[in-house]
Amino acid sequence: MNDDRPRGGGGGYLNGLLTGVLVGAAAVFLTSTKRGRILSKQVRKQGKKSFKELEQLVTEIEAKGEELAEKAQVAKDQLAEKVEDIKELNYIQQLQEKGRVVAGKFFQRNGKTLG
Repeated sequence: MNDDRPRGGGGGYLNGLLTGVLVGAAAVFLTSTKRGRILSKQVRKQGKKSFKELEQLVTEIEAKGEELAEKAQVAKDQLAEKVEDIKELNYIQQLQEKGRVVAGKFFQRNGKTLG
């Protein structure tokens, strides 16, 4: 017979069973034994403390992010002003060059300078 199923496919059931046994044993330990209850309280207390610290870090990061966004906007605005100044300077330089060309042509007679 030709069987198209992959071989060794029964491991998923065994892995699930083993995981369930381990989780169940941990739950029994944490709820039924004195050491387990103490450990469970410590874990919860540490979890709450860590969560509060994480909230504080998130708040600080958000504040720094807003501060950086404001600084980036200021830098962007300053850069835009400088770009406009450069464009204006280039326009002035172009006008000066055109003025030189026109002045040069004005002070020429028959292709020769008048000086």
